[in-house]
Amino acid sequence: MSGASKDMIVDCHTHIHGEVDGERVLRAMDAAGVDRIVLFAMSPLELIAAGVDKGKAHQTSIDQVAGVAAADRDRIIPFAWIEPTLTDAVEAVDYGLGDRHVQGVKMIPQRWYPYDECAQACYMRINTWGAPMAFHSGSLGGTSDTSRFCRPVYWEVLLKYPRIRFSMAHLGWPWVDEGFAVMIEFRTTAERLRDREWQSYADTANEPPQAYRLQKLPSGIAIVGDTHFLYGSDSKSVEDPEALRSYIRWERRTLEELGLSQESIAGIMGKNALTWLGID
Repeated sequence: MSGASKDMIVDCHTHIHGEVDGERVLRAMDAAGVDRIVLFAMSPLELIAAGVDKGKAHQTSIDQVAGVAAADRDRIIPFAWIEPTLTDAVEAVDYGLGDRHVQGVKMIPQRWYPYDECAQACYMRINTWGAPMAFHSGSLGGTSDTSRFCRPVYWEVLLKYPRIRFSMAHLGWPWVDEGFAVMIEFRTTAERLRDREWQSYADTANEPPQAYRLQKLPSGIAIVGDTHFLYGSDSKSVEDPEALRSYIRWERRTLEELGLSQESIAGIMGKNALTWLGID
């Protein structure tokens, strides 16, 4: 597929849901015109609930996503899902990024705060690897009463871990303005210290509601700039080309409705992701 072409599509937010075959994923990507996807492993807690031994949940999750990505590791970019409340979380970081060569880490704060010691122990190890991260931020969509753990401001703690480029998913909905403020804080820190990268990104995956996106995203781009916003579908149907295609159509239509330039749209749909992922 294309390298850094104008029309490149990088979907920065997809999930394994059940059994997934890497070759079928590639065929779906080809049919939908997707160059690369970032594929998140299954949650270790979900696997435990399904009967996987607690001590093997991280390894099982990481092995699965690494196996899917083996079909083409340049195009299917695997992220380990790390659950910091499990006792083997730090070891799982090394297993994923080291032994299985996954390329990043996914986390959802559920009943832990992003600044908790167990989470920071994982960040410390991820920082040594210099790997990108993706966090769920904002509402958990009514699945539990744990959205309070996911406010964007809590990721200020990552100022202590300057080698981690992190993305806040869903624009932090409903704390969208707070998410923009956090992005500006990290940008200002990078400008002031000069030896740092601008660490903070945000993906557009399927929230907030469309009326709110149309209202807030232009403000975010105006005050933050357009280089640190990422396209994400949040798709759990990575073997389905029509599902991938429909997300792309919807996102392009939204960005065009906002009156963004083609250069800005190309950045959000693909080019910006290369910087976040550390891909030359």
